[in-house]
Amino acid sequence: MTKHVLKRMIGVVLCLCLLLQLLPQAQNVLAASSKVETALDWAQKIADDNSHGYSQQHRNGPDYDCSSYVSTALVKAGLNDNGSLTTYTMKKYLCSKGFTWIPWSSIGGQSGLKRGDILLDEDTHTEFYIGNGKMIGAHRDYGYPATGDQTGKEISVQSFYNNQYGISWNGVLRYEETNPVTTTPSIWKNSDSYTVGNSATLTWNSVDNATGYWFSVWYKGEQIVTTQVSGSSEYTLNNLGEGEYTAYITAYNDSSSKQGYVTFRVNYVSGEQTIPNGRYQICSALDNSSVISISGASTDDEANVLLYANERHDNQYFDFEYLGNGYYKITAKHSGKVLDVYWEKMEAGANVQQYYWNNGDNQQWVVKDAGDGYFYIISKSNSLYMDVYGGVASNDVNIDTYTGHGGTSEKWKLIPAGEKSVADGKYQICTALDDSSVISISEASKDACANALLYANENHKN
Repeated sequence: MTKHVLKRMIGVVLCLCLLLQLLPQAQNVLAASSKVETALDWAQKIADDNSHGYSQQHRNGPDYDCSSYVSTALVKAGLNDNGSLTTYTMKKYLCSKGFTWIPWSSIGGQSGLKRGDILLDEDTHTEFYIGNGKMIGAHRDYGYPATGDQTGKEISVQSFYNNQYGISWNGVLRYEETNPVTTTPSIWKNSDSYTVGNSATLTWNSVDNATGYWFSVWYKGEQIVTTQVSGSSEYTLNNLGEGEYTAYITAYNDSSSKQGYVTFRVNYVSGEQTIPNGRYQICSALDNSSVISISGASTDDEANVLLYANERHDNQYFDFEYLGNGYYKITAKHSGKVLDVYWEKMEAGANVQQYYWNNGDNQQWVVKDAGDGYFYIISKSNSLYMDVYGGVASNDVNIDTYTGHGGTSEKWKLIPAGEKSVADGKYQICTALDDSSVISISEASKDACANALLYANENHKN
């Protein structure tokens, strides 16, 4: 290879390197959000039209100063509602409109800038950064006091600079448009059938671009729940009342929202006629010798209902009347008052009392077969089961309504009044103290007032 050829090759390489250095850098030219691009389009048109120039005295058109030029461009794009911002007020105001303030220390230099960033020296100046190492802004009034731009430099594009001409950027205001929520979130109920007093669980999914979720429930024309929740979560409604519910899940971000919903109906627990109308004692499955009683044989409204040893008093007998709609009315023999759930309470533990008949849902009961000769007694108003408090059979234990669990404390044997406990016939009466001892008539006497006593069973006729 000759020296001449080598020199020519070196010259070509040097020229290529020089050309590469002179070519504009392709960094930072990705399109900004559509709204920011609208602002930059307006800014460019003003810069290209020399009927617009720089003025601080008449800064709201057709001439602009640096801050009114930037803030008016944002107004034209729908990103701002105040075209008269200053470098002192711009940061706080625009941050309230969805812009983010990024200190210069976090930007790190020109390489950290994005097209559409608003460069801000809070004491002096502001411009748009438009990429490729260029800025656009309103600079100074070369032709003052004449309106417009006599030089083409008052509002123009220029190369990026910092720490020059008394200007040092404190940071940038950046707007990054949020992608809209385009997918409606789904919401599901956990059952196709709900009864009064029970619960419903609603579940929903997450959707793209949502930054938050609101859950709400409407019931009988009123909003009974409204709360902020997370995506792909659930919410449980307890103590449901009769009627239709609508549950909504709203996925949202700063720019849009989508709402899904589901409706469901809650019905009263229903039954059928399982026992004939008549008078019964209500014996606990915990101990058949303990029965439901009205406290103190009271005839007052709100007299309490409790468990007590069966003494066959009138306050321990109840008339069951089937109403023809799946429910029974249960009336105390001694008072004529009916069994009633206190104040139509919905929560587990709601008390049972006697009260005058007013055809309330809290005075109607389902009598449901529990097997083995026992029944459940279930309130229409709250779908809860009549239950022995604490599950212990003893005198004066309270009777309330509780969640159905199939336990002995909520099972009842209904013994018709006057029912024979043993068949007609001749019997020996043995004491439970000693099966070999029986009741005997002293000396096998046939006299009136002859004494009855306990004696060893000798199978005598006395």
